[in-house]
Amino acid sequence: MSGGIFFGVILLVGGVAAASDWRNNRVPNRLILFGLAAFMAGVACNLASSCLGGRGLRWLDLGEYYLPWRFFPMLGAHAFLSLIAGWTLWRLDIWPAGDAKLYITLSWLLPLANANLSGFPSLLFIVFLINCFVPPGLLFACEAIVRLAAAALSLFSKGVVYAVKAVCDRAARRIRDMRLFRLEVAALSVNLACLFFVLRFAEAGLRLQPMGAFGQLMIFFAMLVVWQRLSLLLFRPRLGAAALVVFCGCAVYSVAAGLDLAGMLWRTAKSTVSFCFLLAFSRVAFDYALEPSSLKDIPPEELRPGTILSDHAWAALSSDANAREIVQERNCDGLTVGEAELLRSRMTSRGERSLSVYRTVPFAAWIFLGAMLTLSHRGTVVAWLRTWISSP
Repeated sequence: MSGGIFFGVILLVGGVAAASDWRNNRVPNRLILFGLAAFMAGVACNLASSCLGGRGLRWLDLGEYYLPWRFFPMLGAHAFLSLIAGWTLWRLDIWPAGDAKLYITLSWLLPLANANLSGFPSLLFIVFLINCFVPPGLLFACEAIVRLAAAALSLFSKGVVYAVKAVCDRAARRIRDMRLFRLEVAALSVNLACLFFVLRFAEAGLRLQPMGAFGQLMIFFAMLVVWQRLSLLLFRPRLGAAALVVFCGCAVYSVAAGLDLAGMLWRTAKSTVSFCFLLAFSRVAFDYALEPSSLKDIPPEELRPGTILSDHAWAALSSDANAREIVQERNCDGLTVGEAELLRSRMTSRGERSLSVYRTVPFAAWIFLGAMLTLSHRGTVVAWLRTWISSP
């Protein structure tokens, strides 16, 4: 089958999913099933075409153009890696289930639209992920800078002494929090350092071109986009112990393979410190500028599945013994149908007029954009931007 057909399927599935997610905060399962059915049909047709073409036969359009047999094991490996990546991002609460299913479906369709994509088969799923996360990361960074500048002007308009005191008070609270959660902070530091070391180890072991300062910054922005969920994982002390084991294994292998271990450790240390500074800046931007603008109060009748409660609303429900059973688990999928109905009934019976929730930005559109970027150019957004900036 022609790759243009699957390009059209990607356009249809991604476009409809983005529109549905924007309007209803949901990616329809029927749309995902349609995409998966198109993938299975494409694999079947390509297999039939390869069978006929390999024997010099032709039936209708099958057998005239066909793929080599090695393509199908490669497609299977890519499909498996994409499935693991999407499932992991869902289980880590970085993506809701609908976004994870959309990513898997579009990722499976990509090689059928173009069998010569960069990174196929072992790295294409990572190329796709980078193209999904880096553009919103850049947008988030620009928004944070603009809003932080506006918040700083508003704060300093009340006086320099007032502004300095407010910043110092917030810093003191952060330090007190760090002292109370010393073990978690230590685990975060270890996990971050091990994560950056593994990236450097993979870069050296695979003989990849160094990402450079700009590429590293793009990865930082991508991590900031998912930091709320990623931090829940990195704060776990047990993961820190496992990360140390992985770190030691990679270090021993590096010495045995003759890799520059000292250079990797030095670059890891710089990456860790740089990201910590960027994270501190982003937290200030979030606390002073982004979080107030991301909150809104809605009446009971506007509660619907997928609504994400604010930290304040979640804390209030958790502290109320009569309300703890309403919301069983807090995750990025938001409220279920039953939870929304129970919470709506509770608010109506108690005469509560509003509830604090987060404004959600539908991510399906960014996944669709990532698929289009992956198909339109070879490599990742990071590589294109780096080339564009360095070109005269």
